[in-house]
Amino acid sequence: MWHEYCHTSPHAASPSKGILMDAGMDRRRFLQATSLAGVSATLGGVMSGHATATERTADLAPNQAVVWGHVFDDRNGNDLLDPGERRLAGVTVSDGQDVAVTDATGRFELTVDTTRRDGLVVFVTVPSGWAAAPDADMIPRFYRHVSVGAGEQIRVDLALRRDRDSDDQAFRFLAVSDPHVRPTPGSFPFDRDPLGRWRGQIGQFNRIVANAAGADDAPRFLCVSGDVTEWGLPTEFDAFRDGTRDSQVPVWPVLGNHEYPLAWWTAPWTYGGNVEQYRQSLGPEWYSFGYGGQHFVVLDNMLGAGQPDQLAWLERDLARNGGGKQVVVMFHAPFVEFDDWVRRYYPDSEPVAQSYLDLLGGYDTTLVLSGHAHVNRVDDRSVPGAKHVNSTSSYYSLDQTPLGFRVVDVGDGPARAPYRMFGVDCALTLVHPAPGARVPQGAGTVQISAYDTTSVIQGARYRLDGEQRWRPLRPAGPWTWTARENFRALEPGTHRWTAEVRDHTGRRWQRSGEFTVVAAGGVQQPAPGAPWPMFHGGPARGGHAIDEVAPPLRLAWSHGTGGTILTGSPVVSGDTAYIGVRDEDGAEHCGVVAVDLATGERRWRTPADSLVEATLAADDGRVFTTSVGGRLRALDAATGTPLWEHDAAAGDPLAYVCAYSSLAVAAGMVLHAYRTYRVADGMGSSWIVAHDVATGAVRWRYTRGFLFLVNDNKAVAVGDGRIYVNPGLNAPWAIDLATGTHAWSAALTVPPGDRPVEFGQGPLVYADGVVLATFRDAVSKGPNAVEAFDARTGAELWRYLGPADVLAFADLDGTAPAVAGTRVYASLPSGVVAALDLATGAERWRSALGAALLSSPAVSGSTLYVGANDGHLYALDAADGTVRWRFELGSWVASSPAVTGNLVLTGAWDGHLYCFVADD
Repeated sequence: MWHEYCHTSPHAASPSKGILMDAGMDRRRFLQATSLAGVSATLGGVMSGHATATERTADLAPNQAVVWGHVFDDRNGNDLLDPGERRLAGVTVSDGQDVAVTDATGRFELTVDTTRRDGLVVFVTVPSGWAAAPDADMIPRFYRHVSVGAGEQIRVDLALRRDRDSDDQAFRFLAVSDPHVRPTPGSFPFDRDPLGRWRGQIGQFNRIVANAAGADDAPRFLCVSGDVTEWGLPTEFDAFRDGTRDSQVPVWPVLGNHEYPLAWWTAPWTYGGNVEQYRQSLGPEWYSFGYGGQHFVVLDNMLGAGQPDQLAWLERDLARNGGGKQVVVMFHAPFVEFDDWVRRYYPDSEPVAQSYLDLLGGYDTTLVLSGHAHVNRVDDRSVPGAKHVNSTSSYYSLDQTPLGFRVVDVGDGPARAPYRMFGVDCALTLVHPAPGARVPQGAGTVQISAYDTTSVIQGARYRLDGEQRWRPLRPAGPWTWTARENFRALEPGTHRWTAEVRDHTGRRWQRSGEFTVVAAGGVQQPAPGAPWPMFHGGPARGGHAIDEVAPPLRLAWSHGTGGTILTGSPVVSGDTAYIGVRDEDGAEHCGVVAVDLATGERRWRTPADSLVEATLAADDGRVFTTSVGGRLRALDAATGTPLWEHDAAAGDPLAYVCAYSSLAVAAGMVLHAYRTYRVADGMGSSWIVAHDVATGAVRWRYTRGFLFLVNDNKAVAVGDGRIYVNPGLNAPWAIDLATGTHAWSAALTVPPGDRPVEFGQGPLVYADGVVLATFRDAVSKGPNAVEAFDARTGAELWRYLGPADVLAFADLDGTAPAVAGTRVYASLPSGVVAALDLATGAERWRSALGAALLSSPAVSGSTLYVGANDGHLYALDAADGTVRWRFELGSWVASSPAVTGNLVLTGAWDGHLYCFVADD
């Protein structure tokens, strides 16, 4: 049979197989489902020089059909091949399996399998210098849905338009991941309006584009690395499109596991059945396009990874389009993180993964973009020579990273993908001198924190006491600008200063504050005291300082690490502070920094292969550190020289290690908790490994059942000869410290009322025979509950349920309560600090700070110190929760404070280590 589509209307055609327009389907949704606009044919159906319809179908196998047509320059802009319009040679067209190239007349022909999918999608690989016009929702219309039966033929003409911007060899685009859009409230209470959130994020992208309008650095398009919906429902795809409709640039989507509507359930499934709704809504499940000197490849590396037709298509596509170009790969999950429900469909997954890596490794693959894990992580763990950029979700984070996106630069040197945080508008904080601060006479530093999501700050300056002359500030990180200032020249008394920043659009904003200059001898100088050698003070994780530091405090110094600091916390040994450093944009700044406590000067820096998120451990002249990639090292505390190391990935390119849990040292062993995904292992294996502190030799390894040690800090606690571990989806377990054998498993009682807890989160704490853990409650979906267990038996002692809400975009990473005497102090993502009775769990007081708390509190004498997501470090009265002092740093303070001598130290998202000294 010969199919014809008339020129009279681009929509005058039969709908695709299985799609009928009914009274309940509006025109836009019908056109999205059928995607027939731009499918055309010449009446009569026979073109000179080509075989007739009968000749072309005579030799077809059963279930085969022929799709042929032309790729043309749509100068008239109507998606129809009109007389006189140029036909394009050398352009690739595919159905996702077969690949054809247009001849000198712009003609292509594909032999397609009509049973391969529920419907047929034919798409063009848009070449550099050309564009596929976006549809009404800004999704490029590079594909067509086609209905053709076995033994039949159909003509499909594919329209392109000249785009000279796409010839640029160096350009910029935007990348975001995991928006999980739906028209109704999301799965977590903090996501009340998912569609509004998505529209707001698109609005921020639009402002970035508008701020660069007409400039070479204007982003050209947006890519979304999967999980565009929550459950793969038609209404959710519509909601996603409702957001993209407002985009000022085309949006290239990627298929994620949340786009599979059937694979989540036990009902029988087929791959084609799982991806059909995505195909109907957004186009082919894998495809490619060109832009500048780059060839972009979009893959389904979830359930699609084991589909032989995808690998066959990729091999053909790269052979045709990948040679002599830089290849950028976009897929959903970090490639070697095959989680369990993927592996159950493809048990022999290791050779599958390796074949993709081998194929991509044969080309100049320079950049890989992914999401899925809801974390920020940049390394080279997948394709050799390529930067693998994984971005946290724009919905919620699993490593506590602030929600954000990437601004990607390619084609001009190595690819760059700096991370930007959503929702910050013209922020400016006077860090030093802070408003109301006392500043000693002498040489000092002026420091501000400044940030804006949609623009780049290009200059900052300040002036003192109304003087006319502005003094320059210099950049010291993405948030920070500093200058040296001679406070000795200022008379004692009150002074006023003003800071001003300017972004690349010419906008300026200011902030002013007063401070008091005092004689140099009138303030305390930094004096270290008792050690704070591990997360939350020591192996028991109690968070109780030996030294007493009472507010008010003043900023003694800040040290810029060059990277970022999130939940990693400083440790102190002797006169030195040590901090692990992240890098959201690469590995350049990842590592460990040692800082002089008296001056804030760097003593040494040792680089790492990936993020150092876990808090370090210092013991007997050594500093122990682990990168997120699982490389455990012992460093010389005086020089930073590596003494020994153990690589949990063991050099395996198909291993993906997640090591976020803070280290502990006890009984001559350093305890390392991590999870290793190996392609052949599905969900992978979680381990607690005890290494000899002197040699690194393994003393014992522990694994049991399901240990959910993934992207969060589930630091173990040590006490009474046991290690207490939070398995994540269960109540705590206890392990014998000497042998690594299992001692007991705790169990939860059935809670009264309607707020059951779901599973344990965060680090554990041991205190006086009690094990404490934060748990996620079923209402807030955040770790707002505290559970207490008997350390000898694991019996549940009491349960505390905090406020049933959350203010953080995260649900997995709980905090460690602090314990002093008979009191427990818990910081919760609801923004509440609660004081509880250690014996009964009874609430003694609660203090609402109004911002999410991802920082674990520290008790020093009668004061409780804790950081908050509003950019403040707080000091609360331990007796009643009254806020006695606060200091604004300008960016998230998720790091937990450390206390020593007369000092309080904390890290901040701006990448600085801050040291405060008692100011009395």
